[in-house]
Amino acid sequence: MRKETGIGDMAKLPPVLYDAAGKPKFMTDHGPNKKLLEPYLKFEWTNNREYGWLFLKIDKRLYRVINRQTGEVLAENVTFSAWP
Repeated sequence: MRKETGIGDMAKLPPVLYDAAGKPKFMTDHGPNKKLLEPYLKFEWTNNREYGWLFLKIDKRLYRVINRQTGEVLAENVTFSAWP
């Protein structure tokens, strides 16, 4: 991961996922089409409901995109939410 920008390296995907103009076929108006990407990328998420609590309970949700060939984590998103 490039430390100065916080942006990871670009994922190398096969040419079949792009049209003749080089635009990705897997992008839709609602985000990436996971069905097209699943042979190459793994999408996983975990929810830790016991992450922490003071007077509110805190959940930690972790979403990851992983390269199926190398196992490398390409993207990661952490979300915290509190509830009584």
